[in-house]
Amino acid sequence: MHTRQGVAVPAHPKDNVTVLAEMLREAVAPNWAPLEKLCPPGLCEQFRFMGSADGIYLYKHVDSLRYLNVDVFGRTYAFNPESSLYYTISVAAAMRGLARAELDDLFAPAERAALMIMFQSLGVKP
Repeated sequence: MHTRQGVAVPAHPKDNVTVLAEMLREAVAPNWAPLEKLCPPGLCEQFRFMGSADGIYLYKHVDSLRYLNVDVFGRTYAFNPESSLYYTISVAAAMRGLARAELDDLFAPAERAALMIMFQSLGVKP
């Protein structure tokens, strides 16, 4: 930025398209913090950030294609396709939803062990 008489003036004023592009980039930027609160270290890499809806961050497992929907407070959600709305579910229920598929097919041994420890701590039976 250039200054003139103590007032900061942008070197190149931003046009509306640039401002809108920056706003869009911020709106769709991945937020991994909610997922990192729930998953053991290293397991977040097994998910893709799919976006957000109504303050809920949507993460899709790369192999099972199952969703883990989490808000910034760590509450988990399921999607009701009939009403097109999200409803709160327990973390245990969300983890059970991920664990339905065969763990051997989806996760490496170290990841599987970390998941099992997390399931036990939550009282979830895979």
